[in-house]
Amino acid sequence: MGKLDYVNIKQGTDTSTEFSTGNTLPYTMLPFGMNAFAPMTDEISCYFQPRSRRLFGIRLTHQPSPWIGDYGQMLFMPQTGGFNSNPTARAASYRPREAVLRPDYIKVEFLRYGAQFELTPTERGAAIRLNFDGRGTPRLSVFSMDFPAEFHIDLEKRELTGFTRALRHGGNPEKFAEYFVMRFDCPLDEKETQIQYFDKTETGTDVEGKGVNISAAFTKNEVYATFATSYVSVEQARVNLEREIGEKSFDEVRAEAIRAWEDCLGKVELTGDEEMKKTFYTCLYRAHTFPHKFYEITADGRTVHYSPALCEVRDGVSYVDNGFWDTGRTCYSFYSLLCPEDLEEMVEGFVNIYRDSGWLPKWLGPGEIGAMPGTFIDCILADCAVKGILKGKTLEDALEAMIHHAEVKPGIPMYGRAGIEDFKEKGYVPYEGFGESVNHTLDYAFGDFCIGQVATVLGKDDVAKKYYQRAFYYRNLYNQEKGFMIGRDRDGNWREDFDEFAWGRDYCEAGAWQGTWAVFHDILGLADLMGGREIMARRVDQLHSMKPIFKTGGYWHEIHEMSEMAAVDFGQCAICNQPSFHIPYLSAAIGKPATTQQVIRRMTAELFSAKDDGFPGDEDNGSMSCWYLFSALGFYPFCVGTGEYVLGAPRFDRAEVKLGNGRTLTVVAENNAMENLYVSSITLDGAPVDAAYLTHERLLEGGTLTFTLAPAPREGGLLPEEKLPFSLSRSAKGEK
Repeated sequence: MGKLDYVNIKQGTDTSTEFSTGNTLPYTMLPFGMNAFAPMTDEISCYFQPRSRRLFGIRLTHQPSPWIGDYGQMLFMPQTGGFNSNPTARAASYRPREAVLRPDYIKVEFLRYGAQFELTPTERGAAIRLNFDGRGTPRLSVFSMDFPAEFHIDLEKRELTGFTRALRHGGNPEKFAEYFVMRFDCPLDEKETQIQYFDKTETGTDVEGKGVNISAAFTKNEVYATFATSYVSVEQARVNLEREIGEKSFDEVRAEAIRAWEDCLGKVELTGDEEMKKTFYTCLYRAHTFPHKFYEITADGRTVHYSPALCEVRDGVSYVDNGFWDTGRTCYSFYSLLCPEDLEEMVEGFVNIYRDSGWLPKWLGPGEIGAMPGTFIDCILADCAVKGILKGKTLEDALEAMIHHAEVKPGIPMYGRAGIEDFKEKGYVPYEGFGESVNHTLDYAFGDFCIGQVATVLGKDDVAKKYYQRAFYYRNLYNQEKGFMIGRDRDGNWREDFDEFAWGRDYCEAGAWQGTWAVFHDILGLADLMGGREIMARRVDQLHSMKPIFKTGGYWHEIHEMSEMAAVDFGQCAICNQPSFHIPYLSAAIGKPATTQQVIRRMTAELFSAKDDGFPGDEDNGSMSCWYLFSALGFYPFCVGTGEYVLGAPRFDRAEVKLGNGRTLTVVAENNAMENLYVSSITLDGAPVDAAYLTHERLLEGGTLTFTLAPAPREGGLLPEEKLPFSLSRSAKGEK
């Protein structure tokens, strides 16, 4: 049984805008590929619903989030008889239980048309196999989905070419286009090949305009088509097609896709519960669906990318379709262990976006969208810097770029840091004129710590000192009387109508109970503000044990994150959303690992599965999958940018992790019964581990990390401070 057989690409698709169980799509693609393909059962942004029994077609997609939308999308649909382009009128039923939806392969039968559609992906294209039962003229229809497009069929070359300008977000670059070429292995029927525009259908091979469509008719019932795309030109799409498919058969292309995924998933060998293996390998698949490659190799071997910021083709790699507020907390630290070479290329691509636009990215889809507070690209760059993945000229340019958004007020709101002038002057972002001011302030303080980390790697100690000092600005929003991070006005006055259970306004998709703890880089400093570690430990226990009370606050209605927090029995820890990702590890980080252990063991068992409703909230570009993967392995990057992992409690009897450097880290859970929620001891290669964390450097050495599980917590008080992970206020980097 291969690892692919464990994967359910429909995980998290049984969802809605009112209650998310993932908000995912079933992507068939290669790891980090430029394109993905998915069946389309609805015309809304969550365009696949697993319980639907009808199909609009198979969609070329890049959609990173239903909240962001798609771009470069086209829709393919086999039909028989006449060409029908109306979505409702052309929809066809299918049998969901008989459909095959895998990372490497799609196979569905459009029952109405007696047409079987198979697809297997390459990085920038796909091989497609069609089989018709002979009930009418066989055809493959291509729909522009109401966006400007051009389609051209060359009957002699048996080739369909063109482009779509489908784009909803990403700065709306004027010259954006997804170019493509599709080749068929059989002659086309000129008399039956049709075009459609302005609701008018006629015989033809060329059409252009908004919302146009085309339908290639075939002279036989078994058809093999090869397909590739480009953001550069149709000619570059041909280059991509020749390089990735050429003369390969469908089965040969699929064999390559299977190998790519088996190599990826095979980096972790698991021993344990079969259902949990399904969850793990499905999350491991999800972790490799984003970010998407956004570059191509020209015929003469140059690496180029289309720049949405400049609306032109530039040299170098690029990666897009990522919200760093989400993914910066988990994904890239995970890649640093399993695929550091891929990660090195990713961060090179992110720095190239700064070189193109003058700003580091915040939310790419494909151009800058500017969503969410903070600049979480900072922690990704810092993490790669301290781990030696980001280096040379790229490292120097990364520091320059980080300082730029830490100092310069952006002329366009989607770039940089909102309220940065106030942050520099007052030490916080006031709530007047700036929503989510608490998140902005805490995230900027963390970002400045990350700047200090990169400056330290480069030996720029004066620069590092400046930003380490600014990293303490988080203190300016802690209200001693209330015990929470609270918004302040420009004069320094606390928000008078503060409510600890109210969401929104000064907090992003959260309230004070979730937003107060975002001091990753100085958790012991936060404990000091709360009156010491004992008091903070009791407050964290209270957070996990209290009722999941919430008030809509600054939101005019109950947002889905509120509903999801209320649906599970984990108190105020809204693990459905990224601001709470580190909260289960707070106790371990301040020296009380037992609370972390039992919470993590319960969450990984109760809230995650490989089923269609398998997530406790929005999955968001692999971020929640990587949270599960880390937690199931027994450690977590509590403060990205330090190269440390806080220890938790693993889920599997045995996990062998093939690290990117060729070594193997084996994680063993002894006494791994469901009722054993605690860890009685930890050893690494037989030597006791008495600290609350391990370093990235030590994990890369490999070895056997053994957790002995028990039904009751280990006796004793808080671990001594010297056994705890990094806190800036306890470091020579911090204040004296």
